[in-house]
Amino acid sequence: MMHSSSDPYSQGRSSFDFAVYDPAGRLRVQIEAKANPRATRSWAKQFWNDLEEMERRPSAALFILVTPLWLFVWDVPKVKSGVPTRTIDAKELLEPYFARAEIIPTEIHPDAFEMLVSWWLHDLASRGRKKQPPASLSRTGLLQALAEGKVVREAVD
Repeated sequence: MMHSSSDPYSQGRSSFDFAVYDPAGRLRVQIEAKANPRATRSWAKQFWNDLEEMERRPSAALFILVTPLWLFVWDVPKVKSGVPTRTIDAKELLEPYFARAEIIPTEIHPDAFEMLVSWWLHDLASRGRKKQPPASLSRTGLLQALAEGKVVREAVD
């Protein structure tokens, strides 16, 4: 279920595309969607370092940068030099969504990609996926946070 910025799940707005809040309204995960088909681990590290330089370091324990081909995951308290804690192949995770939308991952518009990521997150939260997610995704803590909380699409200022 999508929540507006006036409900209790929006306290402490995250300033990223999506946030996952626990039942008490505490921020657990922050998620940013970037339609960069050429994203690499090095690019993700620079993205993190840019966030820190702009004093926008994620405040949740988990930060996920979703791109059409990769998920870059940071266990925020353990970040060293901006290097992602995990890098997960997103092709298997997102391919069904690209196929249903009849969009090629390398050609998706940024707004459409954000909507696709929203669709994927809400399916994960509602257990709408019939296929079991890969173990690499299970180990991130995202699935547990989604099972216990709510996904909120953050408003852009």
